[in-house]
Amino acid sequence: MVRCRVLSVGTGVPSNNAGSVNIIGLVNSFIDITTNSELVHQRILEWINLEQRPIHYTRFSPTSGLGSIPLDCANIALLEDGENKSRVYMADPPQQAAIEALRPFFAVAQR
Repeated sequence: MVRCRVLSVGTGVPSNNAGSVNIIGLVNSFIDITTNSELVHQRILEWINLEQRPIHYTRFSPTSGLGSIPLDCANIALLEDGENKSRVYMADPPQQAAIEALRPFFAVAQR
């Protein structure tokens, strides 16, 4: 039997963009839709529920507001803050336990 493992790395849940009636608001809404990893995460969960085989799914996604940082952000202070928040998130015991659970899989994949 082939086991399936999926590792998902998110950026947290983005803030809700109310949209706008002008072209800039429309473009911003389009960017949100195409870069929102939370939507992909929800689709993966739906897919896993439909599958008839065991799938191990692990998601790392900081919940400290990182999801609203634009992809083209050049603000060094904001990026450093995001890096620090990500390090704190990944150092938490639940994330460390998930990393340890994944370690054997990656050891096999490196061979």
